[in-house]
Amino acid sequence: MKRMVVLLLSQSLLLALVASSPVHADNKKPSTADINRQKQDVKKAREKSEEENKDLREARQRLTRQKTALDRAMTEMQSVRRRVEEELDNTPALVRARQEADSARKSLQQASEPLLAELRQREVYQQLVAERDALKRKIDAGQAGGRGDAAAKELAALTAQIRDRETAAIDADPQARKWKTEIPELEARVKDQIKNRDRSLESDRRMAEARKDLEKAKAELADAEQQLSRELKQAASADQKLQQEQQQQRNLENKKKQQNKKNKKNASYRRGKSSSA
Repeated sequence: MKRMVVLLLSQSLLLALVASSPVHADNKKPSTADINRQKQDVKKAREKSEEENKDLREARQRLTRQKTALDRAMTEMQSVRRRVEEELDNTPALVRARQEADSARKSLQQASEPLLAELRQREVYQQLVAERDALKRKIDAGQAGGRGDAAAKELAALTAQIRDRETAAIDADPQARKWKTEIPELEARVKDQIKNRDRSLESDRRMAEARKDLEKAKAELADAEQQLSRELKQAASADQKLQQEQQQQRNLENKKKQQNKKNKKNASYRRGKSSSA
């Protein structure tokens, strides 16, 4: 009897030592409830990720639409500008100013042609033209030698002399001189009318509406770009959160499997020790 009691005590002590051993200790393992809670966290993270990625797709689509809207607004702005400019270009004051300037230039040309034709017959003029042309050919052919700058100045001087003689021939004729004097004034009138046209263009109601639509399209595009930037960050954050939750679930499941395997091994070890005793 004593021997049996000693044997039972020895077996109890052995089992206690095995259970307390670091290798065979039955550490706390994740419960089924822990894993189920983690699965719910994964589900929520997945739903959040899907929602954020849906918003991201919509933001990309909106940005594409706004780019198209901006292109359309710019095209419409250009079209409106052309129509309004065409209307304003045909206003009586601008048309008359252009016609008068064109008429004066044409009259000056007609009056100048016989005067210049007569000048070209003069020997002095022909000599100047011949010298100019010969010097220009030398410069173009690189035959001016070491006097490149001097040759260029000489060419400029000859050209100026020719121009001065042409101007003098025109100014000597009263009618030609009259048209030549009037042209700058008439051209100034054209410029003034063009300024009036441009002011009318900028204040035109149709232009104002087109400009307003263009600015609106620009603002909406900028807002769409900012929204896309926000959605990119939020979607990336949601995706990262989902990956973290999925990894946590895998960690819990792996830990439970490892603990179950270890517990089975410990139980088998205890049964083997009990049988041998």
